[in-house]
Parts: sequence; C-alpha cells; structure tokens
Amino acid sequence: MIIKAILIRLLVVLSWPLKLLIRRNLHAMTRHGRVLISNNCLAGIIYRDAGLSYRTPTVGLYFLDSAYTEFCQLLVEKKIEKSIYNKINDSMVVFDSKLCCPVLIHQGITKIVFLHYSSTEEAIELWNRRVVRAISRDPTIIVSIRDGLTDKDARKLKALTKYVIQIGNDKKNAPPADISFIHPRDVFLLALGI
Repeated sequence: MIIKAILIRLLVVLSWPLKLLIRRNLHAMTRHGRVLISNNCLAGIIYRDAGLSYRTPTVGLYFLDSAYTEFCQLLVEKKIEKSIYNKINDSMVVFDSKLCCPVLIHQGITKIVFLHYSSTEEAIELWNRRVVRAISRDPTIIVSIRDGLTDKDARKLKALTKYVIQIGNDKKNAPPADISFIHPRDVFLLALGI
C-alpha cells in the first residue's frame, strides 16, 4: 500500500513538468497556425488537461466511419469553408433518441455524434463557433482506430500531412478517449509542438 502511494505521488510529480511543456507548446502550435484535431474527444481532453480553452471543434463528439477522413482532408486542403462541416444548421442536426444525443446527418448518413451535448441547438452553436478556429489553421491529426476508422484511413491521412498521431490499429482498436493512452513518443511530439 505504501509503495502504491509513493508511485502515485511520483507519477503526479513527474506529470506536471510534462503537462507544462505540452501547455507551452500547444500555445506555440496555436501561434504557428496549428490546431489539434481528433476523431473523438481526445483533442478536447488534451486542451482541457493542459488548462487551455478549446481551440478545436472536435470536443465532446466523435466521427463515424470515413467522415473523419473526409473532414480532415477538407481541413488540410483548405476546402472546409465550402463543405457541409463549415456551418451546420438545424436541418442537418437531429436528436437521436437511441443514442440520447444530437447527430449530424448528411444524405441519410450519420457523420458526427455529439455525444456530450444535451441539445441540437448546443451542438450547432458550439460546432459553428469552434470550427471557425480550425479553418485557417494546419491540423495536427489524432486518429483513434475505432468507430469505423481503419488503418487504411490512417494511411490516407498520413499521405495528406506529416502531422498524424495514430492510436490503435485494425487488430487492436483504440480505447475510449477518456482512457486513451498516447504513446510517449507522441506525447513528446506534442510537447515539441508539432
């Protein structure tokens, strides 16, 4: 029991310098026109844990299947302003009673699940406000292999930009965002501000 307490204390002490380094470099990324994007809540969790305001539209939601690849491609190619993802409205977002949250539907296909939003109005307002922050920035893309995303999607994103962090693979899906583990190499890359 004493050893466990010492280990926990040691982890807390060691995590602060890394957290401060990540916070500092997230600021630097923002100054250099970069933004963290993820197919689930992970980018928002990283900003929150660093004590920063959300600079990403990907907070409290997850993308289904190839919608994330499509969104990132539009973001990297600076074509997001002419897409369905730029300004969403109440004709596109409906409340899914089975999931108990709003979802973005386009041409009959669910694209985004706004998991941590209580109403369609909240989802629309926060998405539209946050997506503007990402439009003119270069994304650092976090790909969690789950919810329909595959290694093939990750390879497609890696072909678009060198700033891709992959979590999980086709053989072993990534865990949910709230317990996701970013490889120390990737935490180091975030700490370096790429």
